[in-house]
Amino acid sequence: MLPNGHYEITRQALSANVTRLRERNGWTQQDAAEAMGIDVKHLQKLEYGKLNPSLRTLVKVAGAFGVNVGRLLGLRHAERAKRPVGRPRKRRRAGD
Repeated sequence: MLPNGHYEITRQALSANVTRLRERNGWTQQDAAEAMGIDVKHLQKLEYGKLNPSLRTLVKVAGAFGVNVGRLLGLRHAERAKRPVGRPRKRRRAGD
């Protein structure tokens, strides 16, 4: 369970990071939206913190800036999965 306010903090970090990375690249919102393959209105809502983006959108945005999604969301130390996500392995019984 996430601490109270974690969603809002992450949304604000996403908004600030998208704006910062766009400006660092010297892109207008139109330039950035084209690079991401999304509508400029969609990008504006993202930058203003008025959008709950899909994972697909996050991946497009991160890819356009050449960063990973964790950095885009403001996660300093994104945990790496220890094993691929999927069905858990069956444990072997002793003697098998």
